[in-house]
Amino acid sequence: MQSWTEMDEFRCVDLQDTFIYSWAVADGALTFEVLVSLWPGHPRYEEPAKSHYTCFCKGSLKFFELSSIDGLAKMTEVSQSLDLDGSVDYGCFYFLGYDGNERYVVSGDFGEVKLRCAGMEFRIY
Repeated sequence: MQSWTEMDEFRCVDLQDTFIYSWAVADGALTFEVLVSLWPGHPRYEEPAKSHYTCFCKGSLKFFELSSIDGLAKMTEVSQSLDLDGSVDYGCFYFLGYDGNERYVVSGDFGEVKLRCAGMEFRIY
């Protein structure tokens, strides 16, 4: 299984330091709204404020045209963290993998989700 660290979309991105704000299944897609951890070399990277150790940007990770999904917890069932700025998050990603045959595995503080879908889209806003 190909790890996210080998995928071009995540070059100079640290998913294990990317905070998850929410997730939802709608219109045949699973979408995670996130605060993406960017590192030097990424085109959207900017020098971080002195209070941060890296650059963060809002973004999303979307798995579209779902044909199956297994293991997705409801947000109400997952522990959340209250950040100093008052925002809530659900931790970070532990792993994202793709087997080359429409099967993905994604895990984090929300548990492990196995899904089949037509593809994945990673966006930074």
